[in-house]
Amino acid sequence: MTTPTKNKLFIIIIALLLISNIVLVVFFMGTNKHDSRDKRGRGEITRILKEDVGFNDNQIKQYEEIRLAHREKMRPLFDSMRMAKETLYNQLYLPSIDDSVFNAASEEVGQKQQRIDRNLFNHFRSLRELCTAEQQPKFDSMIKHMVQRMIIPGRKGSPGKSKTTDSTKNVNN
Repeated sequence: MTTPTKNKLFIIIIALLLISNIVLVVFFMGTNKHDSRDKRGRGEITRILKEDVGFNDNQIKQYEEIRLAHREKMRPLFDSMRMAKETLYNQLYLPSIDDSVFNAASEEVGQKQQRIDRNLFNHFRSLRELCTAEQQPKFDSMIKHMVQRMIIPGRKGSPGKSKTTDSTKNVNN
């Protein structure tokens, strides 16, 4: 491949990754205008943990404590991700783009996304540790659905949408 072709491919890949990251940020953080939606969403997770997974009142209390701590830890990460993306996209307005500056800005976005994903992974792990042995399969199924919704945000798990047959994404295991 020639250098211009490689650069175009690189820019397209970065753009797709950034768009997916923006969608994730919007999904997780929402806006302050949607406080009622956020409260309803939290109540839904609590309801699922209680009714479907079988959490008792003590487990729900521990979940709430973990959730609040996680949210406080994630807020600055999402803020710094937003600033890093703003820095990256502000390069659009420059008459010329220095590859090293662009690469550094895109690498910073990638590193911040990695920290967000690591924290989210650890959060799910700590919630899984609250489960009894009998609750873990139900919890795992719930998390699998949540992760699929994060990865494919347009797919809300509605019955009209076809389920994938890929065994790594099959929600029925």
